[in-house]
Amino acid sequence: MAYVALSTIDVLENGDVRAASGVLDNMARGTPSNTLLANARIDLLLYRRDFVAARALAAKFACEFGTGHAAITMAMSRANVEWLAGDKDAAHAFYSGAIHLLIKPPTTTLAVET
Repeated sequence: MAYVALSTIDVLENGDVRAASGVLDNMARGTPSNTLLANARIDLLLYRRDFVAARALAAKFACEFGTGHAAITMAMSRANVEWLAGDKDAAHAFYSGAIHLLIKPPTTTLAVET
């Protein structure tokens, strides 16, 4: 969260999207990735209107974070990329996929001791 906060400060204080991207690109080796960082990286590409790179990164992270709540977050992120890139049909498909994941029943059940 600290890296995302530092990155956000660069954008808010200085409007410097490239510096904000640099914060995330130069994180300490071994820093674990998560959907918060993934979305921050994608959003920074969207601010730069680099839709090709944003699509590619969103697809990569969708594979990395493909289960549970993270999958919903990444489906929404991919939908946002497509919406902002102007492909409303693709955005709709990703938004629908996110909704499907929200209403999908759990695949595992808890064992009940009797």
